[in-house]
Order: sequence, then C-alpha cells, then structure tokens
Amino acid sequence: MNRLLCVLLVLAAFVTIYEAKKLSWQEEFVEKVKNNKTLSAAFVQEARSKPKVYDGNAFTCDILPPSDDVPTSVHRLRPSDIKVIGVLGDSLSAGTGILARTILGDLTSWRGLAFTGGGDETVDNVAVVTLPNIFKKYNPNLYGYGLGTSKVDNVAMSRFSVANPGDTSADIVGQAELIVQRMKISDKIDFNNDWKVITIFIGGNDLCRVCRNKNYLPENYISKVKDAIDYIHANVPRVFINLLEPVNVTMLYNFKFTGLMCGIAHIVACNCAANPWTKAAAQRMVERVEGYVHEVNALVDSGRYEKDDFTVVVQPFFRYTLPPHTNNEVDMSYFAPDCFHFSLKGQTDAALALWNNMVEPVGKKRLNWYEGEKLECPTKSRPYLYTKKNSVASFYENDDFSAKNLAENRLLAKSAGSNDQKAVTSSGGGVLLMVALASVAVLALVILGSVLYKRHQNKVNCSSRQRLLPNPDRSGDVRYNGNFQH
Repeated sequence: MNRLLCVLLVLAAFVTIYEAKKLSWQEEFVEKVKNNKTLSAAFVQEARSKPKVYDGNAFTCDILPPSDDVPTSVHRLRPSDIKVIGVLGDSLSAGTGILARTILGDLTSWRGLAFTGGGDETVDNVAVVTLPNIFKKYNPNLYGYGLGTSKVDNVAMSRFSVANPGDTSADIVGQAELIVQRMKISDKIDFNNDWKVITIFIGGNDLCRVCRNKNYLPENYISKVKDAIDYIHANVPRVFINLLEPVNVTMLYNFKFTGLMCGIAHIVACNCAANPWTKAAAQRMVERVEGYVHEVNALVDSGRYEKDDFTVVVQPFFRYTLPPHTNNEVDMSYFAPDCFHFSLKGQTDAALALWNNMVEPVGKKRLNWYEGEKLECPTKSRPYLYTKKNSVASFYENDDFSAKNLAENRLLAKSAGSNDQKAVTSSGGGVLLMVALASVAVLALVILGSVLYKRHQNKVNCSSRQRLLPNPDRSGDVRYNGNFQH
C-alpha cells in the first residue's frame, strides 16, 4: 500500500512539473527519478541488466563495385554508388538512452550508435551495426553519419543526422530545411552530383499524443511529412528517401507488469498506448496506428515522387514487430533502462531490418524484424537498391549488366535441363517408367510429410520468430503484398 501511494505521489509530481515548466517527457522523467532514491535505484538496477555491447551478425556480403559511370537514374543505384547519408527523426534516430547507466544518461543522445544514422564503428572493440556502417562496407568514404554523443546543434559531430529527441511531425519540415542547408554549404560532398540516402523516421511521439490532441490525427501527420519530403525534393538532387512506417506504439501494452520503472516511464512517455482506459480507447489507438501506416503508403503509392533522380520508398519492417519474448516475458535486453528507447541490441536488429528492407523488392518486403535476422545481400543479377520501378522483373530485362547475368542463369538452367532430358531419353522406356514411378513415390512422401509436419506444428509452441508476428499461427516472415488494408 505504501509503495502504491509513493507511485501515485510521484506521478502527481510529474504532472505538476510538466504543466509548470513544459518539459519534454524525457526531461520530466529524469527530473523526478534523479531526486527519488527508490526510482533511481530501480533505474540503475535496470541499467545493469543491459548488455553494454551486442555482437550483431557479421557482414558477409560480396562487395559489388560501384557503377562504371555515376548513375543518372535512382532506379539503378548500387550501394557502392551512395556517397552521402542523412536522417530526419526523433529520439529513436538520435540514439537517446542507448548506453544509459544512470538516470542522467537517459538524456544523452548516442547519435553515433543510432540505427538510422550512426557512424561509430565499435563499442569496446565490438563492431557496431548501423545503416551507415553497412553502407561504409561498400563505400568507406561515405559522409553524413552522426558521431559520438552529440546534440543536433553540434554540426561537426551530428553532420547530416538532424534527428532531435522529442520532435514530432510538426518539427519535421524544420529538420528538412536544416539538412538541406547543411548539405548545400558542406565542402565534404558534391551537392549536385553525389547520390544521397536520407532516412525519415517520425511519428512515435505523435501517436503517443493522439488520444488527447487532434493535431496528431493521421491526416495532419501525413500533411507535415509530405511538406518535408516536398521541400527536399525541390531543393536536393539525386536522393533516395527511406520513409519508415512509424513504430507501432501499441506494443507498449505488452510491457504491463514488467516493473515499476517501465510503468512510470510509459505513463509519462506514451500513456495513450500503454494504458488505454477502456477497450474502445485501445481500439482507437490501433486504428490511429493503422491510419498513420495507411497515409504513409498512400502518399508514396500516389506516384508523387517517382522521378529519375528522386524517389521515396516505404520501409515497413516495424508494422508487425512486437517486443521479443524470453520465457513468455518481454526481453528487456532490447530496450534502454527507460523501457521506451532501444538498447544497442535493439538498435542493431533494427539496422539489419532496415537494410534488408532496402534490398527487398517493393511488394515483397518483410513487415517485421526478429532476433538474429541475417543480413541480406545485393547480387550481381539484382545489384540495385529497390524502388517501385526496379522491383518488377521486366526492368532487368532492359538493364545490360543484370540482363547479362539473367541470360547466363537461364542458359545454365536450360543446359542442365537439356542434359537431364538427354539422359532420360537415351536410357530407354524402362528407365522412363522407373523415373515416373519414383516421382510418384517421392510426391506421395512429400505430401504425407507435409501433412504430418503441419499437425506437428499445431502442437508445438510458437518459436521466437513467430512471437513477433501479429498472428502466431503464421510462420516465416510477414511479407507486404502490395496492398495495405485495415
């Protein structure tokens, strides 16, 4: 009873401070926790449980060379052609709290470790996996990624990583203006000729406020995002934009009963999603998230940004991602001690999922990420970052390099098939009969095995991969079928 009263008094104090000083939720959270012995001890205990470093999957891709000539089309971009990288977003892209070990550390932005725009290469001699670090494997001279524990106004360290903690869609146009300004005056890049990848990841803070502020309804959110992309489109040549679907904040409901620290953090950070008062309120939050996702895809599917030197591709890997579980409990090693931001482990897997989405065709992208996800690699026959235009098979028929590889593959397949046919023909009718009977027997065994396997699968528990899916009866990756429905 005393503990409950203590929590209620702390929450009342949170509200008072927030109204008086208009602090960001991170500042509000830190302000009270640092002055409360019980909460400070709980934060430190939570922090000590986090792995400081996380050894992500090793880079195993073959390094494809850059194009012979600088591409003139965004649809023929190889990873090695990318010279510049940048990011717009909020605290998840600024790296808030990644390596926090004290409550004050929760206000620190580990920008160099953020999955969307960080360029720090090691932590305690362990390789760091971020999107820029993957691109640096293809082009070591890549420029624009953030470094260290820098704030956005530290230009030398943040560079083109202009994500800012606490920002919402209302701030994204300002971020677009800032990144354009920095690119135009930078002497590190060829502004007109270098190809650039810019990642936009915004919306989590909007969704955490949508239940009490109509300014964050889906139509208002997408209007600001559109204005930001339009500004970049009008002012920056040669750009490939990753537009990430907003993080599904309704997953915070899964954190119930995970401890005092998480409970308080989620009340302060995202009470709309973490603690809906009624079933109707919970359903409205689900609909709001779906509304954001729908608007993002509708904007891009409109064809507004399908140009020769500019495109926007939706990367949907957050859509059905839920917190990983261990022993039927949320695996907190993926999250910072505030239970809201990603730890280094969470950042690593998010980076792998983002890269994998970039090298998966539009219409066949994964809609979730999971523990231990393997790095996908561009190939000689499919060397480009995928756009809507180059995701269709006919595109490669008209591409000299890729068509050559496809033609060689077809010749090999045809040759193998021809040799098989000659062998069958020359062996006479008896061999043909034996082959036919063997084929029927193999088919019967396959069907029987499939039936038995499905029966077995219905009896076993969900694997760690299935736990991340919205429907645990489905196995394998969730793939986007090209049509968003809600």
